[in-house]
Amino acid sequence: ARHAAEELLLHLLSSSDKEKILSMPSSALVDQLRQLCGSQMVAMTAGSEGCAIATQQHLVEIPVSPLDKVVDATGAGDAFLGGLIASLYHKGFPQAKEQVVELGRLANKVGSVCCQVLGAVPDEFARRELQQEMKEFSSESLTASTEETFPAISEFEESLENDTLAASQLRGSMDLQPVVAFIDILFRCKGNVVVSGLGKSGIVAQRMASSLSSTGIPAYFVTASEWSHGDYGKVRPDTDVVILLSHSGTTTECCEAARYLRSLRVTVLSVVGTADSTLADLSDASISYNLSVCEPLGGVPCSSIVLQ
Repeated sequence: ARHAAEELLLHLLSSSDKEKILSMPSSALVDQLRQLCGSQMVAMTAGSEGCAIATQQHLVEIPVSPLDKVVDATGAGDAFLGGLIASLYHKGFPQAKEQVVELGRLANKVGSVCCQVLGAVPDEFARRELQQEMKEFSSESLTASTEETFPAISEFEESLENDTLAASQLRGSMDLQPVVAFIDILFRCKGNVVVSGLGKSGIVAQRMASSLSSTGIPAYFVTASEWSHGDYGKVRPDTDVVILLSHSGTTTECCEAARYLRSLRVTVLSVVGTADSTLADLSDASISYNLSVCEPLGGVPCSSIVLQ
């Protein structure tokens, strides 16, 4: 927005000539910012005045089409930025002046449509309106093709194979003795079973609590980070059992909970990825899958969730 651009320019110039900067045309403002920051492009919204875009070769101001009615301007700037990014992604960086103008007009239009709905989330009317308006900008669709948006089906099949392989390896390598002890404690539980975890392990813990309840075992879920904020009072000594889930076996919130719960005479069970871990050592019984899994995108939990 223009006010943010003015504040940034004042900061960069360490200037006391505030009136001069405030009176600058939008085009001059974005051009000076581009030069000071060494950017390839600077784009700025200016409300009802439209927007200004400066590149190394071109400097343009693009007016916005007048609206019959402004319902809510919340999110208009973010919508403008979304239109700008979408156009850059699908059409590339503009080289000719006409391409810069088209880029600004599309971004303006997305921001304008946002102003016609209540709140920042587009409704079906806004989507239809934008799709109709976009036709005037280019005959090329800005909708990404299936090939651009979704990974090849072979990658999906590879993901399924990795999960199946992990489960198969678990069956062949798992030590069943801890499982027997784990189940025996649950079977003898006279109170509630509380299942807890954090992050993706927390989601698995919710699923486990739900499944236990479905079999007639009183169970509920507690987020691991909430134990130290009063949830220790939910468990009863000598009767309840707490199950903590942690892929690493070192999740701080789970380990701290295990220590304190045991001091309250509450039985602690755990499901971990490594038997030689802090949480396993703090548990009365622990199931470990002890498998090294290769997760996609540098560690997004997938196969580890299947193993839990």
